[in-house]
Amino acid sequence: MGALDELGYTGKPKVIDARAWRPQRREREYLVGFRDNVALDLEHIERPEKSPMHNPRRLTPRECARLMGIDISGGAKMRIPVSDTPAYRQFDNSVAVSVINAVAKRMVARLLRPENFAHVSTHTALADVPG
Repeated sequence: MGALDELGYTGKPKVIDARAWRPQRREREYLVGFRDNVALDLEHIERPEKSPMHNPRRLTPRECARLMGIDISGGAKMRIPVSDTPAYRQFDNSVAVSVINAVAKRMVARLLRPENFAHVSTHTALADVPG
């Protein structure tokens, strides 16, 4: 976190397992950093009340995509341009979209607190925007 600390960001990494959202164990490390000491605790992200059921058979690549929340059933059909083996690898290396959604909801809720920005003037905020 040294480089992020030097740039004025605060945050700490948290390992989150997607099995609360998806029927598989998928631990990934998430890091959310904010400037100006806006703290975000990923310990308390909203998790579903009921865990999904497990299905022991081998899944197709499309089912793997849906499992990760990438290809939504009933939506536009996602094109998988590679054969099964690379598709399985790609989906295996992904993060669960539903976990990212839960983290993002937590971020938005934290950012919308007016006290987080009481010390920031419009002039200061615009001065930090590149370009």
